[in-house]
This record gives sequence, structure tokens and C-alpha cells, in this order.
Amino acid sequence: MQVDLTLKNSKFPYLNELVEGDIEIKDGKIFAIKKVSSNPSEKKIDVKGKLVLPGVIDVHVHFREPGYSYKEDWETGSMAAAAGGVTTVLDMPNTNPPTLTNANLEEKRTYARKSIINFGFHFGSSKGKLNEIARAKNIVSVKVYMANKNPDLIINQVEDLEKILRLTKERKLPVTVHAEDHSTIIKLEEKIEARGLEPLKFYGKVRSRECAIKAMEKILRAYCSVGGKIHVCHVSTKEETLLLQNIKLSKPDITAEVTPHHLFLTEEEFLNKGSVGKVNPPLREEKDNIELFKAVLNGTISVVASDHAPHTLEEKEKEIEEASPGFPGVQTLLPLLLNQVNKGNISILRVCRITSENPAAIFNLKDKGKVKEGFDADLTVVDLKKSYVIRNEEMYSKCGWTPFHHKRVKGKVLLTIVNGEIAFDDAGPQKSLGKEVKVSC
Repeated sequence: MQVDLTLKNSKFPYLNELVEGDIEIKDGKIFAIKKVSSNPSEKKIDVKGKLVLPGVIDVHVHFREPGYSYKEDWETGSMAAAAGGVTTVLDMPNTNPPTLTNANLEEKRTYARKSIINFGFHFGSSKGKLNEIARAKNIVSVKVYMANKNPDLIINQVEDLEKILRLTKERKLPVTVHAEDHSTIIKLEEKIEARGLEPLKFYGKVRSRECAIKAMEKILRAYCSVGGKIHVCHVSTKEETLLLQNIKLSKPDITAEVTPHHLFLTEEEFLNKGSVGKVNPPLREEKDNIELFKAVLNGTISVVASDHAPHTLEEKEKEIEEASPGFPGVQTLLPLLLNQVNKGNISILRVCRITSENPAAIFNLKDKGKVKEGFDADLTVVDLKKSYVIRNEEMYSKCGWTPFHHKRVKGKVLLTIVNGEIAFDDAGPQKSLGKEVKVSC
């Protein structure tokens, strides 16, 4: 039996330990894992003992098409992803138009055909279009925004969250929630406006930890009432992790994610960066970084995702009130975590769980998330010993910058394989075309 590709002399996670051997790939799948490959192979790559990880699944990206392709599109976003070892992305619905109907979803699918990596779609929710949810096929979740600049996307009341949970519960479809409470933001704006705070400090006070905690409390009330599956996006505070930790003792179907910027950047850096550091939820305090990382280690937070939200620097450098919130991050997600592995703060097996195995399980992605026979051949080869400096000039995102510019990290992506084809190597992103994920619910 001839295979298409063999990765020789690999070191990879298998059955919860690191093992050494050869990985054979055929027809886009992992055909066999052996101590020494015995089948003839059309192509062989000797990785010389480097780590071969399950390809990263970034469950939270904004690739901006349709509507905002001047700052990202599916080609450039997927190139950035491949350069960062990401083999699958799940795209959020707040495009223009937002993905609120099946017609919108089909339109987005046509744009995504340019992607060089695999992709899936979160479906949007709006009070006036909830009937569209039942008709949506092959979606990874229903996204709820509890605060948004587009009023049509805001779902902020517990009873409305309960309606969506009832619509999705039977399908075991996750409800993915942006947990900032709109009504709290409005109240704090009114309360704080009269104090005359400088604009940068005003922003952090309005989108405060109180805003995040209130949203989490509403989510948990709806979840305890109805059940189903809830995934909380970009947790940012110590208090949220404690709420999650308590509820997960009795209700394990609630999961959550954290971003690298909420793990490794602080409110102080936001103030120093000015409006470029604006993001929702805002950057918090160092004590929050510490507790969020602990929550990743103990399993309270199941996923690290980028919330890749590219904007041009021109949009970021406006006055704080007008500046666009969000950071690009799909290319730096894995390197930042590998850097923590080298510091001894997290194991490589935990990194695989939070970036591949858990995302696949939570979002019902068939045959993804593990280095395992029969699974899709989505793999990332990394050199844990390689140090380098993250630079704006080396970002493939169309927006062309990163909040981690000039940060030195140890741990570099060498090769990204998508469906058995090379999507990134030392020559840069390749033309390997991705496919839409198969969702098993």
C-alpha cells in the first residue's frame, strides 16, 4: 500500500503521552502511526525529532468577509492562520451583512472557498430571526452578543437566552456567548460620564469587570433553567473564572475560552498603547492574568482562542471613542503558548488539549483534534527550541500588525499540514485549499 506522505522521526501526542515514530498520510487522513513506517510513500519528510502536534483549531476568528475585506479576507486570514500552525478556523457572524439567515450563510460559504485551511461558521442570532436557527445546516454554534454596536445583534435578557437554548438543546448545538452586559454598560456610562475622566480611563470603567460578571450571571441563570450547551467567549476576569468553577462542579456542559491578549497583556499596557490597545472585553489587571492562566491549567477554561479581530492601524489610531476594538491574533496564538511551554508554565499536552482536542469536542467537529489513525491529517510541526522576535512585518494578516510586536518567543511553527497537504513551510503559505468542517450534530 502506497501512502501520500510520511512524516519520519516524529514526536507527537498519542493516548495522553508523547511518543516517537512515523506518521503515514493517505487521502487527507492519518493512515497509520508506526514506530518505523513500512509502506512506500510518494513523499517523505524527516522532521528530525521535532514535535508534530494536532493542527490548532482556532474557534474564534473574524475573517471579515463579506463587508470588510479591506482589512481581512479569507485568503489573507487563512495565510496568517497557516503561518501560526492553525489548520481550522471557526468564523464569527458579525460581518456585513451579519450571518443571521441561511442566505447570509450561503453567501459567506462562497467567500470562504479562498481559504487555504479548513473552516466552519458560527451562526448569528437576532430576536426577529430566531426561526432561521432551526434551518441552518452544518453550523458549529449559535452566537449571542449580549452587547454589540449593532442593536439588531443584542440579546441581553435571560428569557431570550433561554429561548435560544431551547432551540439548540435537542441538536446539542453550542450557544456561544459574548459575555458583556449591555444594560450595565449603559448604566455605567450614565453614572461615570459626569466624573470627567480622561477618555482612555473612561472606556475601561464602562466596560468594567462588573459588566462581565453581570453577563456571566445572566448566562448561568439561563443555563441552569434550560440546560443545553453554552460556550462563553473571551473570559477576562478573575470573578468570571470563580463563577465558572463553581457551576462546572454540577453542570459540565458549560465551557469557556480565553484569549492570549487577556492572558499576557494588561490594562496598564492598554493605557500605554492608547486607542490601539482598545479591545472588548478590555484588558484587565495582572491578577486577572494570573487567575485566567490557573483556570486554563485546572480545566475551568477549556480553550484558548485568538478572537482574531483585524482592523487597520488607521482605524485603531483614532480617538478612543471612535477607534475600532480588537486585535489580530490567529498567527501568534500557538507561538505565545509554546513560549509558555518553554518557561515551564504549561505542558505541551495541555496546549494540545486547549487548542485542538477540546475545540473539536466542544464544537462537534468530526475527525479532528488528535493525532490518531482515521482522523484528518491536520498537523503542525514545531521547533520548541527556536527563538525569534514577533514582528509586524512578518504578519500575513491584511491589517499588517500585532499587539505582540517586538516580543521574543521560544517555539516556532515550521510546517502546517491541512488535509494531508502542505499549507505552510519555510517558503511561506502554500496554495493548499481548505474544506468546510463536518459538524456531527
